[in-house]
Amino acid sequence: MAVDVPSFMESGLKLQVHTSLTEGIIYKFKLDFDASKSIVKTGNDQYILKPVISVISDAQSGAIKGEVNPENENIAILVIDDSNNITASSYAPAGTAGYLVPGITPGAYDIVFDPGENSGYKADTLRNIVVSLGMINKEETVTLSLK
Repeated sequence: MAVDVPSFMESGLKLQVHTSLTEGIIYKFKLDFDASKSIVKTGNDQYILKPVISVISDAQSGAIKGEVNPENENIAILVIDDSNNITASSYAPAGTAGYLVPGITPGAYDIVFDPGENSGYKADTLRNIVVSLGMINKEETVTLSLK
């Protein structure tokens, strides 16, 4: 039995994800191909492939976002675990106070805001910030002090 794959070479395979995804969260997608629904007999006794593939999404991380001042400094944001290792990082570039640190494994962390040695500001730390699977923590605004 021959199975025709109409328009696949021109349009490719399309997957529809019927769930809301959140920026900053890492997801794992599982694809479930249903062969019994995917091979269709046409009216002229031919068979065509119309793939029926379900997409299952699983959140794999959490994220932290917030604001840090002063806005005119490039500020590194470091996520430190209980072994004092940097597990994730991002930065708030000069001209914007906002930051987002995506892809953080669930757990408790210290968040270090480091303007660098040549800055006129001191680093600061938020302690024991709990990150949950599939969630974005909105943290308080951090304002760095002058040296």
